[in-house]
Amino acid sequence: SLVQDSAGNLWMGTGRGLNYVELMPGGSREIANITRYNSNDGLIGEDFQENTAMVDSKGIAWWGTNKNINKLDIKGLVRDTSSPVIQLNAVVIKDRNTDIRHLNDAYRDSTLPAVFNKIRSTGTAKFFNYPINPVIPFELNQLAFYFSAIDMASTNKLKYSYMVEDLDDNWSDLSETPSADYRNIPYGKYIFKVKAIGAAQIWSPVFEYPFTIDPPWWHTWWFRSFLFLSVLISVLVYIRFRTNALYKRQTDLQLTVEKRTEQLRVSLHEKEGLLKEIHHRVKNNLEVISSLLMLQTKSMTDENAKAALTEGQSRVQSIALIHHKLYRTDDLATVEIKDFASDLYKQVSDVFKKPGYTIRFNISGDPMQVNTEMAVPIGLILNELFTNSFKYAVSMDKENIFSLQLSETKKNHETFLTLIFHDNGPGMPAGFSLEKTGSLGMKIIHLLMKQLGGNIKYYNSQGAVFEIQFPKLLK
Repeated sequence: SLVQDSAGNLWMGTGRGLNYVELMPGGSREIANITRYNSNDGLIGEDFQENTAMVDSKGIAWWGTNKNINKLDIKGLVRDTSSPVIQLNAVVIKDRNTDIRHLNDAYRDSTLPAVFNKIRSTGTAKFFNYPINPVIPFELNQLAFYFSAIDMASTNKLKYSYMVEDLDDNWSDLSETPSADYRNIPYGKYIFKVKAIGAAQIWSPVFEYPFTIDPPWWHTWWFRSFLFLSVLISVLVYIRFRTNALYKRQTDLQLTVEKRTEQLRVSLHEKEGLLKEIHHRVKNNLEVISSLLMLQTKSMTDENAKAALTEGQSRVQSIALIHHKLYRTDDLATVEIKDFASDLYKQVSDVFKKPGYTIRFNISGDPMQVNTEMAVPIGLILNELFTNSFKYAVSMDKENIFSLQLSETKKNHETFLTLIFHDNGPGMPAGFSLEKTGSLGMKIIHLLMKQLGGNIKYYNSQGAVFEIQFPKLLK
């Protein structure tokens, strides 16, 4: 049963009493407050019937119930708008009503455990028997708070909500019980808060009660200091013991390592000498072969045969140059490509360069090391490229330029070496194919690229360009 007053607020008769729904001012439909009335407020009947509400010309509201008719002078009704006054009455520690004022004098309760003497505070609440700002031993971390509130409008409608700051996340649900019980409170500083709400639905100011729970003895600073010092002394003693044991063991191991190192040094020196001797003999044998090819070339009258033998001699010399470099350096496992390419060019140039020709060789890129297994095919590839340029790209009427660019790149966590060789000759003929060419040198390049697991690109750009790329580590 709904009745709307002159201010636009609603009076709702329900099966369990009367509710005053106060809306926000300014014509808003938002609810500002709800006040409930029942028999405690003077209603004789609470079971309001449907469709029995009306307001007469004098502003009097009427409702019908099962037993009677309720009359309400809406204009003459005075609603209470005051908030309750709340207070804390008692704090019970460990389920004992303690006389806080006489904890340490002759009037003390003899049945209390001695631990109650350790409670500290700044005083006792006036007119009440609870400590102010208490510091409570951890053994007594069980507190019960008793409070009350005064509401002049209706004491039977008081409800309470409370929380312990830094212990509870939210306020408690509304309850008519004027007490709160906390057990097994962790050590730390806290504030107990309580508030009340009455018939006017206005919250009272929050009452705050600070208290502290002392840490247990195993969390005190002196125990932690003692524990830290004990652990530190134990660690130092253990370190000293282990240091002495390790020092003795290290001394024994050092003597053993020195002995074994000397043996390995002698053995390694012998192996390095033998390996250098092998490279030296291989180089000498290749030079003998090269010399035989040169002698054979001088005795030949067929120019094609002479050219073939000369190219074969150049290939043998490129391999010999690798062994010569390994023999002359301390690193017997790798060859530096940039320095090797420069020496190889000079070697090929001495064989193929004709008098009166101007040739300039440019090499760029950072120094790169490759192992000996890869150095031989790389050397043969460069030898064929240099030889091919001397044969087809060099002319008398210009400055002939050969360039070699070296670089390293990474793809999918793998390092690749890239060699780009370029000459400024007439370039490759139309339709040139490395796979189908009849040139032995080009076939050698094609086969060696397969051996290296790489790929080659070739095209004309102001001369012939060969781009060679292969993984740094041979699979």
